Parts: sequence; structure tokens; C-alpha cells
Amino acid sequence: MGNTLYVDDGGRVRTVDIPTGAVSTISGRKTVNADGVGMSARFYLPTGIWGDGSSLYVTDRYSGTIRQIDLRTQEVRTLAGFAGDFGMSDGIGNHARFREPQGICSDGTALYVADYGNGAVRKITMETWEVSTLVSGGDLARFYSPAGLWCDATSIYVADTYGHAIRRIDIATRKVTTLLSGLAGPIQIWGDGRFLYFSNQFGRSIMKFDLATSELTTFVESVPFTNLGGGNFWGDDRYLYIPFGHSIRRVDKSTGEMTNIAGSETLFGTEDGSAETARL
Repeated sequence: MGNTLYVDDGGRVRTVDIPTGAVSTISGRKTVNADGVGMSARFYLPTGIWGDGSSLYVTDRYSGTIRQIDLRTQEVRTLAGFAGDFGMSDGIGNHARFREPQGICSDGTALYVADYGNGAVRKITMETWEVSTLVSGGDLARFYSPAGLWCDATSIYVADTYGHAIRRIDIATRKVTTLLSGLAGPIQIWGDGRFLYFSNQFGRSIMKFDLATSELTTFVESVPFTNLGGGNFWGDDRYLYIPFGHSIRRVDKSTGEMTNIAGSETLFGTEDGSAETARL
């Protein structure tokens, strides 16, 4: 959002200032799920992240919960699910159950969550925090392991990792259409209205799909396999921002030129700092 990237990183939520590459930790440590303010909050494995300018919404994968971070106060609270109690049930707030929620996106009125372990896409109405199942593994349009999500006003685009497919859900009708199949484990996804960008985990690449012409091309090659995990990419009018090793890199969408903005490809840690001196 703006000049700031928000990154899920080993139980913490970090910020990366895009112009300077400065990295700061705003919340969490990896341990048992707990709400709180700033570093007093705890995440188990934050994976997907989406923001609206005032809050971040985070899927805490291994606690089976959806968390909210207030960007003004840095207060963290659990919106849906119950930590450590997994399942597939709809309901309001902590009465709902998830199994490994990963990707998350929104159309402005609802959050949509890739419930990886249940093979489902779930909907959370933001006014009431009611959780309902949009498309499940029992529907005719079966998902195998939905991981990454990207939304626009009418559609949800789903990276179905072990279904090896990119699929689209019409929000109004819940109709599912397969856009691409036979892929090598797509897992992270982002779009700009014309193109979809997604990681091909087992191909160690990032692909670019033209929604208008259906042309598929390789956008970035030789991405470290270990960092093509579930969650979200993010982009703007000019750049796509991706995890690469233990760093965050910026890729020019026109030329494919890649620049490191924070962290190191090979060195890891939790230290805040400026640009390449920070550790992720």
C-alpha cells in the first residue's frame, strides 16, 4: 500500500519501505497464537496478507485463524476461526473453522480465503465476520489445494497448487472456470486487470498470463524453490514484488529487470535494518 510493503515472515509481520528498503517488524513472534499489540501478539505461521489502508488481514495458517492488524495502533485480533481447532464449518467469528488457510483477497465488502486443507474457498462478510463457504471440494467444480488468491470487483482468481491449474470464480454466480491447466504447482498469484502473475512452484518460475489473449509466458526464471510458498504477491502500475531467497525483489513488469530492495538471497534472520542489511 503506497510506498510500503507488508510481509509475512516466520511468525512476524514486517514492513519494507519501497524507496529505501528499510525493514521494520510491526507485530508478532512465532509461537502459540495470541492477540495483543505489536510484539506482544503471536502468530503461528502467517501466510497470506491483504490490506485496505487501515488494517491488514492475515491468514495464520497453522493456527487455522484469520487475524486483523490495525495499522494505526498495531493491535492484533482474531476475526475468525479458533486457534488449534481445525475443521470445515461456517459460522460467525470463532464459531467458524478452517484447515490451513493460505491466500486472502477482498472485493471491498468481503474477504475471500483459500482454505488449502479443505480444498475450498471461503467468504468472510466484513460487516458481521460471518464465514460461509463459497466453493468447496464437494461442489462440481472441485478444487484440490487452493493456495493463492487475487480478486477484482467481479472475480476471484485461484492458484490451485496440486490441481496444477489457475481457475476463476464468478463472485455473483459462484461459477468456476479453469483458465489454465497442466501447470507445475501454481501457488502465489496477483493481477493488474490485464495480466495475471503466478509462481510455478515446481518449475521454479513466475509466469505471466494475458487475460485478453490467453497468452502464457515465463516472466522470471530460476526462482529459489523454498521461497515459492503460499500467500500473496503484490504489484503496482510498474513493478511486481516477489520473495527471492531471503530477500524481497522488485521486477519491472515491462522489461523483466529484477532489483533487490531488502534482505539477502542467502543470509536469513530477523534483524530490522536498511535494505540489504536487514534479514528476513
